[in-house]
Amino acid sequence: MHATALARELHIAKVLVPPAPGNFSAWGMLTTDYRQDFTRTRVVRASDQTMPSVLTAFVELEAEAVDFFNREGFIASDVVLVRAADMRHQGQEHTVRVPVPSGALVLAEITDEFRRRHKGAYMFSLTSRSSSLTCT
Repeated sequence: MHATALARELHIAKVLVPPAPGNFSAWGMLTTDYRQDFTRTRVVRASDQTMPSVLTAFVELEAEAVDFFNREGFIASDVVLVRAADMRHQGQEHTVRVPVPSGALVLAEITDEFRRRHKGAYMFSLTSRSSSLTCT
């Protein structure tokens, strides 16, 4: 519908529209894995004292996810759960998504991964401020 107007604006001389273009979109939707994100925002300082509450939040989210997929007709054993935390240094606005292993939370592993990813994204690390990490 908008192809010719967009082509004109981009100085493109020819537009190709395949027959039944919506089929590709529908095919992609039907062949991809079903996915649903479950999130809970809790701003806490990453410390040994706060890790139990973070673990509790993950356990609650996982139970919610399994219940959701069960109602959608999926078998619980077919559901793949992936944990992640959005982390940042205190006082910073932008977060870095850090994968969190299942099971007990080991703060040192999570913060080491955060620092590695933060340095990769922003080219610096604040290792002296380990107590000011925030999980979002």
